[in-house]
Amino acid sequence: MKFDFVRAIHKLYHEKRLVIIISLVMAIIGVFMALNSEKIYSSTVVLAPELSNSNRVSESFGSLTAMFGIDLNRMSNHNVDAIFPEMYPLVVTSPDFVVSLWNVPVTLSDGTIKSYFEHFTEDQFTPMWSLPARWIGSIGSDDEEIEKVGIGDTLPDTRFFSTRLENIFYLMARNIMCEVSKDNGLISITVSDNDPLVSCAMADTVQKKLQAYITNYRTQKARFDYDYTSKLVDESRKEYLDAQLAAANFADANISVFKQKVIIERDILQNEFQIKYNTYNALSQQQQNAKALIGANTPVYTIIRHSSVANQASSTPRSLLVIMYAFVGFIMAIVWILFGRDYLHSLVSQYKAIDAEEANN
Repeated sequence: MKFDFVRAIHKLYHEKRLVIIISLVMAIIGVFMALNSEKIYSSTVVLAPELSNSNRVSESFGSLTAMFGIDLNRMSNHNVDAIFPEMYPLVVTSPDFVVSLWNVPVTLSDGTIKSYFEHFTEDQFTPMWSLPARWIGSIGSDDEEIEKVGIGDTLPDTRFFSTRLENIFYLMARNIMCEVSKDNGLISITVSDNDPLVSCAMADTVQKKLQAYITNYRTQKARFDYDYTSKLVDESRKEYLDAQLAAANFADANISVFKQKVIIERDILQNEFQIKYNTYNALSQQQQNAKALIGANTPVYTIIRHSSVANQASSTPRSLLVIMYAFVGFIMAIVWILFGRDYLHSLVSQYKAIDAEEANN
């Protein structure tokens, strides 16, 4: 079937009033949707993780093996760390991590200071079509029984979430995004909120908490060794000082005695003192090594891009939303005039013919 373009233009021109009406109706709907849409501001922090020399060598060799479909970098990372960079997005959206943000104080644009939980639950925009459901849900509820998490309050146990807290967690987790670039390993953390100051502050908070989480994980074994060695050092030091004091007291008490038995006992005490001292010295060295290992295992992140207060919303502009709805209405009118109406008329005619045929039979 050949499409007659000139005839279609002529037909649209004669139906221009219908096109304008449908476009205006959709534009009005767009205005309604725009007025009930919330402005969202986003703030992003970009981090560059430190790479050790071994990682750099493995990456250089891994770029060659990648041509054969073998990713040595990922294999080596998995062997070294149970929590590798590709898992960071799962970490920042996990219940324990998100809940740790609830009692963090945030300063709103109007100067009000609240916990992030209170801001998220009290200052969110409610569209008009959600008001009836919100009103119905509030019937019979006691405001004093509503769970809240203020600044510095004890955080709830994520294993025993109520339905309300679980919904808040899922909604809050959608506003936190972490991406790890496969090309250069850069970590991008983005937090969205209806307040630009809050999104900027929470982007910094998420970045710091993620760094603390990874640091705690990578230094956990070294810190355990350091704490255990420090306990042994304290015990060894006490034993060493006691042995030194016992040897000194025995020597003072028998300073003018030259019996062989006294000399032997004095040597025994001196030997015990020397053994205790050597043990204390060795453990002290192990303690210093364990302390140095904590620093060596502590990851260093370079901030490539600091978070900043957004001046423009990251959500779809309201004016563009109205234009999009008007454009959709314009397309709908064209499709209806050129194809829809004729198809509907032909369909109605077919059903009428079928009904007439059945009536004659």
